[in-house]
Amino acid sequence: DLAAASTTQVQAVQDSGTMGSNIQFQGGWNTSTTVQEGETFFDGLNGYGYGIYLGSKSYTTLNYLNIVRYYYGIYHYNSNNNTITTLSNANNNGYGVCYYYSSSNNNTITTLSNANNNGNYGIYYNSSNNNTITTLSNANNNGYGIYYDSSNNNTITTLSNANNNGYYGIFYDSSNNNTITTLSNANNNGSHGVCYVYSSANVIRTLSTTGNGTAGVYNNTGTNYLFNALIAEVTEVTGYAAFANSRIFSHKHDQTADNHWIFTDGGTINSQATVRHTASGVAWKLAITSANRASNYPLTLSIAKIAVAANALVTVKVWVYKDSAAGVAGKLVCRGKQIAGVDNDVVATAADVLQTWEELTITFTPTEAGTVEIEGWGYYVSANSNVYFDDMTISQA
Repeated sequence: DLAAASTTQVQAVQDSGTMGSNIQFQGGWNTSTTVQEGETFFDGLNGYGYGIYLGSKSYTTLNYLNIVRYYYGIYHYNSNNNTITTLSNANNNGYGVCYYYSSSNNNTITTLSNANNNGNYGIYYNSSNNNTITTLSNANNNGYGIYYDSSNNNTITTLSNANNNGYYGIFYDSSNNNTITTLSNANNNGSHGVCYVYSSANVIRTLSTTGNGTAGVYNNTGTNYLFNALIAEVTEVTGYAAFANSRIFSHKHDQTADNHWIFTDGGTINSQATVRHTASGVAWKLAITSANRASNYPLTLSIAKIAVAANALVTVKVWVYKDSAAGVAGKLVCRGKQIAGVDNDVVATAADVLQTWEELTITFTPTEAGTVEIEGWGYYVSANSNVYFDDMTISQA
């Protein structure tokens, strides 16, 4: 009989295995030769029920079992240490395919070829951590390709396509420290290729986006990291909540060496070689684009973290250049209270001079050994303009 409700358990795993001895559900057997050379399909036909339900079950293996046309494809509820070896097709399910719900942790998928055409999610993580997917080829034409909901430290090694989803290719909601090593294409999604909402410390090590409805990447309050990202949309990054100092760090931006960007509210920071103090290397450009980035909320760049000895004078110098003489301000800063002996901010401020390189110097004497951070600040005075930092020198007596 066809399932009559979305929560009908059509196939349900009844028992848990043990560590090192998984209960295995293997499909794809040729019954004539007893060779595992094909695939087995579970077809719900009408879009209702759980294709495979694991409720509080652990140490199971699913292999060569395809799940189509249920409400939920494979549903993990409070289920840990389960393995999917090869799942070729998990498509056309009403709600989602691989659903990790309520502390379903430490589960693995080796190969998932297709998680497509599902009503809401390709892969969904809810309060589920430390799960791993090695290869996911396609998460296309869903509401969301991948959705992280209050889920941390999950890893996808290779995701080839998260395209043409109704809302987002990858969506992070209150989720931290998740990693995708390679996301080849997050294209033509309704809103954004990648979206971070109240999420931090997530990493994508290779990314390409184009044709997304609003922008390539959205980030509202957290700090997240991209490497080797080619973002082809006119608006690359958007979403910043005012005064939240959210940041997208993009290393080797546009897949170009020595091209690094920080996207945040009220400005951007990037390495560039057009304006620099010397004829080699790069200088950092702080572009102030909003009056919000005033003296009480400057655009800041960490330009060094230095190890210091106790009771010896530290001298830090950097060259600064401004595109507006008095419209923006530039400062070299060591914040106070980082280390004993430096109780207050130590600051040097650039003069109100137009497009002239000036060397700023600060000195301080810590009374203990440790590490301090040195920052460059740019902020709005009366105009949106740019501040540049280059050629830093550090010494200790």
